[in-house]
Amino acid sequence: MEMGTEDGVTELDAVWRALKPWGKFQSFQLFLILLDFIPASFAILSAVFTGYIPEYVCDVPTAVNNATSDLGNVSFTQHQCSYDVYANEGNTSKILESRSCESYSFTNENSYAYQGIVCTGKTLALEIFPREARAHTAPAGFITWGMGLMILSLYGFVFQDINWRYLQLAIAAFSLYALAEWWMMDESVRWLLSNGRLDEAKRILKKAARWNKVDYKEVESVLNESVNLTATETPEANLHEKEMKILTNGSMNHDEMESDMTIQTVKKYTVIDILKNPSLRVNTFILWYTWIVATGTYYGLTLVSSHLAGDRFINFFLSGVIEIPSQVISFCLLNRIGRKWTMILWYAISGISLIIATVLLTVFEDNEVAGIVATAFSLIGKSAITGSFSIVFLYTPEIYPTNYRNSGLGISSSISRIGGILAPFVSNLALIALWIPGAIFGGMCLLVVLLALRLPESATHELPTTIAECETWENNKNSDNKNKLL
Repeated sequence: MEMGTEDGVTELDAVWRALKPWGKFQSFQLFLILLDFIPASFAILSAVFTGYIPEYVCDVPTAVNNATSDLGNVSFTQHQCSYDVYANEGNTSKILESRSCESYSFTNENSYAYQGIVCTGKTLALEIFPREARAHTAPAGFITWGMGLMILSLYGFVFQDINWRYLQLAIAAFSLYALAEWWMMDESVRWLLSNGRLDEAKRILKKAARWNKVDYKEVESVLNESVNLTATETPEANLHEKEMKILTNGSMNHDEMESDMTIQTVKKYTVIDILKNPSLRVNTFILWYTWIVATGTYYGLTLVSSHLAGDRFINFFLSGVIEIPSQVISFCLLNRIGRKWTMILWYAISGISLIIATVLLTVFEDNEVAGIVATAFSLIGKSAITGSFSIVFLYTPEIYPTNYRNSGLGISSSISRIGGILAPFVSNLALIALWIPGAIFGGMCLLVVLLALRLPESATHELPTTIAECETWENNKNSDNKNKLL
């Protein structure tokens, strides 16, 4: 057999349809994947509470207080990083000097990443469902993520007056169940087939058929039509033995015949192969920027939630709740208008909402009502960017070939850390002016809207196995229309 050919797997979606798209096997595997998103959200965003800076003022040392008493009637005004010494004369006071801090008084003395789980889980979830069902895995993942944020806010509230180490221990304890997943979670059948591991793939499909109460022979028939099986070359030393079995028994049994079959494997791609392809190169660069914006905006707005009007625990809880509506809407839109336009819609809503919040905070700086309305628009922007984030997680692995899919998602996620690195710094600008983060994130979102128009639609296609299939998408992207969407 000639290895490295590029037509080993064609329509594997038909296999999952034969197994029932939402059977017990797929549903259980998806449950395990989604469950992992909760502790992942804890690990990634717990810094909102462990890194929280409580209110504090500069201490006036007792020795300084005693030494300045010789100057007469003196008083002190405490600031965050300094204190002023005043000489009091009657009803007036005169500043003598300003001194830097040596110690501080805090209102709360107990001031206080897993991304690989999310990326791998997203890819695995995509590959166990056919085209019409895989769109729902991304919103489901982010609904679970939002639930994780809500639970994290409760953790933060309970542990707010306790040393931050106990919060970290409680968060870590939540992940102990994952030890059992080694035996419960199965490998991607698509990945196994693309890499020539036919026996393992069939073993999982047999398990799925048993769980879903489907006749495996029907599934195997569909599988044989979906992949290219080729007889392996029989070594001359074993040829006589096989001929004797056929002469003795009249034929070889099913298992022996099956062991003589193998699957044509697909080339393993690297990021260099992807960037050498003109269309994939452009799409990749656009996606990398999109990821940076999604990550920066999402984490920036999440971190800034503690600076918004109202209780910081309630605000963080609401930032988790507000993620749910956009995911429910995405359920309805992804198979109707496609991934591309759903993503563009959410980035547009996020950008516009953040710009409106920025205008309100700038024009009506000291107006309490305007501050509340601006907070509402910030939460709308947060909900929309969550919708954008979930579509980016869905769209990115869909446009890459199988043997680069997880790497493509992982590299994109790694590039997005640029946004994650910048987010805390931009968020800290809220201490100077609350409108600054919204202005920066809003403008970046609107630029994504323009760039994403260049991208192809992925909802109308089987997950690509080869770069050649990706090129076909690119060549046909202008002819894709809503009638192709399910």
